[in-house]
Amino acid sequence: MLAEYQVPVTITTRSPLILRDLDLLKQLPVSSVNISLSTLNPTVWRQFEPYTPSPAQRLKTIRRLTEEGIPAGIFTAPILPYLTDKEDGLTELIASASAAGSQFMMPSFLRLSTSEVKVWFFQTLERHYPHLVADYAKLYSGSGSVPHSFRAPVMEAIERLLMQYPMRPFKAAAEPPFRPARPDAEPEGAGEPVQLTLF
Repeated sequence: MLAEYQVPVTITTRSPLILRDLDLLKQLPVSSVNISLSTLNPTVWRQFEPYTPSPAQRLKTIRRLTEEGIPAGIFTAPILPYLTDKEDGLTELIASASAAGSQFMMPSFLRLSTSEVKVWFFQTLERHYPHLVADYAKLYSGSGSVPHSFRAPVMEAIERLLMQYPMRPFKAAAEPPFRPARPDAEPEGAGEPVQLTLF
């Protein structure tokens, strides 16, 4: 339906299954395919994203998408304080994503905005990193987000790394013009990109 009406679309996913729809993606005015990739550390990945595609598979997905002419990059979310926010790990991630053809990066720190998410996360943290529970409790005591004073130095490091590697911070691509498939295909708001999140 999106292809028929030529509705601009952005897709966020962590799954290589997006490659099954390459032919369809080529028919769409795709603004971007955003691959969720927050770390290359295999231990942290297995602990916090069990049963999901590996970081290596996600990098291969980016490479294939960009080789096929589909705009693609990484959503580095969530960045985990004290675990995936160190400069050496971020350097490896950004360098690898750049080498795979990633066209942009959008970083975002962990948000614990609902009680359900907060309970699950702290249970996982207690299981694998009990020494960090008190530090996280302090960081997130007054909000679901980390304080600016903690976040800013990491974001500055990311900006420096993005100047070193041929990749850019995420900016929404210019919306492609709406091209109706039929004269009567002018739905209201058709020029606004549809955002799809696939897991």
